[in-house]
Amino acid sequence: MRRAKEPDAGSEGKKLVDFIEATREPSLTFVLAQFDGILGLGFKEISVGDAVPVWYNMVDQNLVKEPVFSFWFNRNADEEQGGEIVFGGVDPDHYKGEHTYVPVTKKGYWQFDMGDVLINGSTTGFCSGGCSALIFVLVKVNS
Repeated sequence: MRRAKEPDAGSEGKKLVDFIEATREPSLTFVLAQFDGILGLGFKEISVGDAVPVWYNMVDQNLVKEPVFSFWFNRNADEEQGGEIVFGGVDPDHYKGEHTYVPVTKKGYWQFDMGDVLINGSTTGFCSGGCSALIFVLVKVNS
């Protein structure tokens, strides 16, 4: 990893954010998976070279209405828009009902306790022994 730019004063008094470039990534995930980038939403406690993650900069500079970010993933893989990330809140067009907020259980990571995953009210058995990531088989989810 290397820091490409030190923060300094930007337009309208806002600070520029650190840009950290991954120069080497040994994991097979980055060879086999299809994606076009990673946005640093990690905790400061685990950042490389004392870099301030972009999310902290947004909150510290009052660029977001509230300290919440949310994701929406499109269920239809054939559509052009694959998903959305909202900084500072949630998009009510993408959910029904109320959100349930859960506490982070391991400082430094977006880890939380989860007892089960239900689809249409039925248990799936996903993560029954714990999960390091939520990755679902589409055939099972769609059935």
